[in-house]
Amino acid sequence: MCFRSRRRRLFCMGPILYLDYDGVLHPSDVRITKAEPLRPRIYQNGRPTDRLLFENAPLLACILEAFPEVRISLATSWVRILGYEFAVQQLPPALRARVVGTIWQGSMLRFPPAAET
Repeated sequence: MCFRSRRRRLFCMGPILYLDYDGVLHPSDVRITKAEPLRPRIYQNGRPTDRLLFENAPLLACILEAFPEVRISLATSWVRILGYEFAVQQLPPALRARVVGTIWQGSMLRFPPAAET
């Protein structure tokens, strides 16, 4: 039986994948700079590269096709630093459609995520 509380609704939804971006969908060394605050870049050996972000996203989308009940909660610092909407929009449509909220350092799971001010 599902209860009305937000937290209880999450448990009634089925399995949730807590997804980090850095080190999962692309290499872990991703940085933003003051000069390009909305352009995260992959770094290698301390230097920026032109390597594409989210290179592993199509693979994750393909794997999840076999599990249509799985939803995604963003567990990435991208939400805290760049904002929830920006972070969601970076995902391909197949993954974006599965996102149900976010969780990150210092916060509880938010469902739906709180509006940014």
